[in-house]
Amino acid sequence: MELRLARIRIKDAAAFCRCINDQEIMTKTFDEAFDLPFSEQDAAEYIRRCRKDKESPEFSILIDDRFVGSISLDRSESDDKSYEIGYFVDRDHWGKGIASKAIVKALDYGFRRMNAEKITGEVFLDNPASVKVLIKAGFTFSHKSPPKKVGQPENIHYIITKEQYLKQVSG
Repeated sequence: MELRLARIRIKDAAAFCRCINDQEIMTKTFDEAFDLPFSEQDAAEYIRRCRKDKESPEFSILIDDRFVGSISLDRSESDDKSYEIGYFVDRDHWGKGIASKAIVKALDYGFRRMNAEKITGEVFLDNPASVKVLIKAGFTFSHKSPPKKVGQPENIHYIITKEQYLKQVSG
């Protein structure tokens, strides 16, 4: 089983669409860029926009060249050396360590290729699996914030700096 990240691909539009329309996946993410129902055409248009955006890359998470999720590094509007990581994995692949491996690869890209100084992650309080993968990747707790929408749980924010990351991978 080979896991790799690749710039998000048009050929992954159908699988991407299926994940976005999966209620179980979307209740665990903050992404409000998607109006549901989300069509394959919507997915292809979204992917085309992502491919043009060089400042905030989005990647397909691939297992043996098959789309199993997405991971992005969104550049902060207030600090061009700061990014927020966002990700989802197809429900059929939950619990297999895929998000953890993808996050490590995305961190390497962010810190080494994009020269990020810090990368943050935000998760819902009731999503312990995401908390676990961020901590496993070296993120540390930053703070909590109130829900963005009525009915959502509190948000937990995590951070990892370039210095922390480089120390972690060299030691």
